[in-house]
Amino acid sequence: MLGLFNQSSFSGHWIRVEIEGFRVEKLISKAIAEGIVFRHIRCISDTCMELTLTAEDFGYFRRLAGSRFRITLIDEGGVRPAMTSFIRNRLLICGLLVFLLVFGVQSLFIREVSVIGCKGVDENAIRECAREAGLYEGALRGFDAARVKTSIFESFDNIVWVKVATQGNYAEIRIAEAQAESPESAEARAKMRRPCNIVAAQDCYVETVRTFRGVSMVEPDSFVKKGGILISGKIPVEMSTYDEDADKTKTLKVHADGEVIGRVPYYYSFYLNHGEGKRQAEARVREWIKENIPEDAQILNKSLNFQQKENIMKVYGVIETRQQVGIEKEIIFENNSNR
Repeated sequence: MLGLFNQSSFSGHWIRVEIEGFRVEKLISKAIAEGIVFRHIRCISDTCMELTLTAEDFGYFRRLAGSRFRITLIDEGGVRPAMTSFIRNRLLICGLLVFLLVFGVQSLFIREVSVIGCKGVDENAIRECAREAGLYEGALRGFDAARVKTSIFESFDNIVWVKVATQGNYAEIRIAEAQAESPESAEARAKMRRPCNIVAAQDCYVETVRTFRGVSMVEPDSFVKKGGILISGKIPVEMSTYDEDADKTKTLKVHADGEVIGRVPYYYSFYLNHGEGKRQAEARVREWIKENIPEDAQILNKSLNFQQKENIMKVYGVIETRQQVGIEKEIIFENNSNR
């Protein structure tokens, strides 16, 4: 019966150990006398042996060895360790499968939704609109992006561009809003639609004319009085008609546009007080230029003349500049005019 028990113990759980110390054989003999069964005894040296015993005997054998011998576990086997390892591995595999399952399930849903580009539109309103179309935190990744875009376009008139994209569990809604037109911009746009001429802001000698819209009415080196038309907003249009009595020309009125550069003479005169001289006159001329000549004007020539009149001195002269001379003047419609 003891042999069957030992055989069963070796099948169930065996341990192989290394024993180091003086007179190891005496320890083994004592253990055998106590009923401990050994297998596969191997002598490594005079002070070292390897052997196999059952797990039930291992604890008692270590107590017999005490502190005089060093016992090192080398290996173990049998049905019990195999079952323990199998159970541990199975739990590990089950845990891994559960983790993969949870991770896989989570990857099917949207975890975060970002809305980018909101200025005048309420972000919460965008999110609610997207939710009704199927996009929200927790929704399936297979939502209909085209439906979300269409829903946002139809719900918000001032949104001109929408992009819906996903990356992993992250969804992003990007929008662009229409620029709100300021009253100044609306007035400028309405003004650009009104027919007008480009006329001379002051008497000038024309140097260059660049016509963008309309008909040029002056040539370089020509003199134009203040208010004279430089670029006309009235464009003659020849009509195609077979009626010999019909008027074949009409006038198209447009908002004239162009750039006219000219030389402008500015005449000045003033009187000096008693005791003032040339230095004070030059200072007053500089002050007069600041007050009467545009900052972007280029001064070409400047004259300074003095004239004595009884007890007072008159200062006068001409300042010639190069500058933009054209300004817009609206065309007034007449009842009998061709439109």
